Amino acid sequence: EFLTELLRTGFDPDRGFFKYTHDRLLYPNPSSVHLYPDSYSQHFFFLGRVVAKLIYEKQMAEIRFAEFFVAQLLGRRQTDVDLHHMKSYDPAIYKHLKNLRSLTADELAALELDFSVIVDDVGDVQ
Repeated sequence: EFLTELLRTGFDPDRGFFKYTHDRLLYPNPSSVHLYPDSYSQHFFFLGRVVAKLIYEKQMAEIRFAEFFVAQLLGRRQTDVDLHHMKSYDPAIYKHLKNLRSLTADELAALELDFSVIVDDVGDVQ
């Protein structure tokens, strides 16, 4: 069926528009803007319309989105996504952040943490 094939290829992580979490749930690939600089927004717009049509028509699809992504889509504000959503993105980071929250201010200061992020945008590491 056309729609099944469209969804299978449109959300295929090998195409670069989506990525899998540790438990094989989908979320948008932040690097897709570098892979397809001229068309990534049209791709997401089109797939969004397809998903909206499925929801409107009350049709089922074999698409499983990550919890943090669904929360961002359905949230009214940026703050609707919270620390507990990090668990669906990366359980190890979630665990470590939860542990940090239980430390006292002195214990945190003793760790001398800086919250740096290394980003790999298709080979361009920053």
